Amino acid sequence: MNTLDDTVFSLSHYPLPSEWDGPSNPPYSYWLYYIWANLKELNNFRKSRGMNTFSFRPHAGEAGAVSHLGSAFLLCHHINHGVNLRKNPTLQYLYYLKQIGVAMSPLSNNRLFLSYDKNPFPTYFQRGLNVSLSTDDPLQLHHTKDALLEEYSVALQVYGFTSCDLCELSRNSKWMVNVVIFLLVCLSSSPNVLNVFTRPKQVFCNRVLSILLKCIF
Repeated sequence: MNTLDDTVFSLSHYPLPSEWDGPSNPPYSYWLYYIWANLKELNNFRKSRGMNTFSFRPHAGEAGAVSHLGSAFLLCHHINHGVNLRKNPTLQYLYYLKQIGVAMSPLSNNRLFLSYDKNPFPTYFQRGLNVSLSTDDPLQLHHTKDALLEEYSVALQVYGFTSCDLCELSRNSKWMVNVVIFLLVCLSSSPNVLNVFTRPKQVFCNRVLSILLKCIF
């Protein structure tokens, strides 16, 4: 099945999802918009009932048109891959300004689209983009039990990262999944949360919070 033109940003000339009856797949921007719209409604519903919400972090910029990254910039919290940002300095600068998270897996790209030595990951990192290392299909593309450790180890050796660099990448990863914010809320904003912990657990949580704050500041 064919996919319609991915380089078009406007969706006004496409039918609504309920009316889509053509033989071709909708373009990437079409999928992205309607997933975002439905996710927004779901998050509003969950938030109104005091529940947690979901962030939108699709694959974007691993392959396909650069316009995918433009659509993702407008609609997504973070993205996965993003190697095609190297083809568009303007979009790359926008991702830098907004600090949109880009979780990258150079080992996966090496097997599928882009050799490891040509991966823009270290360049993005040096330029200050909010990048982190991640895994992608570890059962297919990695060779050890700990795929994420494999990504960090290879990047350390090939890209010449320092221990401080790896700490920064790890911190970026935690920001992307809101681990720090979650712990700050749980351990700081509500005293009743700590009351359910035993004393050893309180000490442990306080130590975790202290370490996280040192990583941030």
